[in-house]
Amino acid sequence: MTPTDQSVRPIHILLIEDNPADVRLTREALTEAKVLNTLHVTADGVAAMAFLRQEGMQGRTGAEPRGVAGAAGGDHGPGDSEL
Repeated sequence: MTPTDQSVRPIHILLIEDNPADVRLTREALTEAKVLNTLHVTADGVAAMAFLRQEGMQGRTGAEPRGVAGAAGGDHGPGDSEL
């Protein structure tokens, strides 16, 4: 059975990484693996916790906590977008 476009949702991944080269490598690996994802990147644990607290049960509010990288792609393609 093939999933339809409506049933396929991106996986949300929170990457805590302060090395831009490692972030790029992770994006490339996700793209190569064709993993449909939304990649969220923070540079440290404090920013990651702020991000997680803001996500909460209410969902995204549109504002990003400090330390979260901005949108790189905009389309939720494999490995090439982050919020």
